[in-house]
Amino acid sequence: MHDYNPAEPWTRQPFDTDLSWACFQLYLSQPIPRRLIDAAKSPSCPVSWAQLQTLCWEDGWIDRARAFDMHLDALRVQTIEQITREDAAQRAERHGKLARKLQTLGEHELDKWVKVASRPDGMPGLVQVRDVLRLIVMGVKTERLALGESTDKIDTGTELVAGLSIE
Repeated sequence: MHDYNPAEPWTRQPFDTDLSWACFQLYLSQPIPRRLIDAAKSPSCPVSWAQLQTLCWEDGWIDRARAFDMHLDALRVQTIEQITREDAAQRAERHGKLARKLQTLGEHELDKWVKVASRPDGMPGLVQVRDVLRLIVMGVKTERLALGESTDKIDTGTELVAGLSIE
């Protein structure tokens, strides 16, 4: 069995001849789980079954293919994580803008309501007080979510465990 570059064993190695490299590429292109017999049955396989077995064993195809699969898995995970981070940042920015708009709308409607309510004729505004409060609360919750903060009050005091027994 030949030694191969441990950093990228799926790449062409110094011991790979044109023929053995072509055969390894054929094996590597097989769907997982790879089977040497499937590569041997391929019309593009240039060698006999016995020669293919020998090349596979001597050139460490199974280990090289496993390393290639792990490399692809790592790339998939990195790509998914990157897309998730980018998506989360975009959503947080979008949600933050929306939260600020909701808060601004709530503030404007509250100002209108206070202004109208302070007049002698006291006509109600277009939005009722409960609606203004909902706008403000929704804006604050959305902003907190966009910043990755909790929107619920979490009590961490000792009162929570005071009534529990040791059993």
